[in-house]
Amino acid sequence: MDLPELEKFMSQASTLIARKKAPSLSKKEAELLLKINRELPAKIHKRYGVLSEKLRAETISKIEHKELLDLIETIEKRDTERLQCLIELAQIREVSLDQLMKELGLTRPI
Repeated sequence: MDLPELEKFMSQASTLIARKKAPSLSKKEAELLLKINRELPAKIHKRYGVLSEKLRAETISKIEHKELLDLIETIEKRDTERLQCLIELAQIREVSLDQLMKELGLTRPI
């Protein structure tokens, strides 16, 4: 299975898990879980990797460097939104952010 197919599968599985849990979750919790588990599109992930490698190899053009900076901004915005959702869900469940992340099986902050 290639990376885009795997990412699509993981996204669908996350959505399915959130829906299965939905009867025991509030609507808000289910919405937050869907946002938390939303994957970065494979196209963005792949392009970021290509441009990052060019940056490391010092073969990146000015236009590509600007594109990389724009991608970084997009990724950081998405990470910020995800963290906000995690914090909100932790508050709803009245647990620490660390505890929530353990419960959700998240091993890295973002």
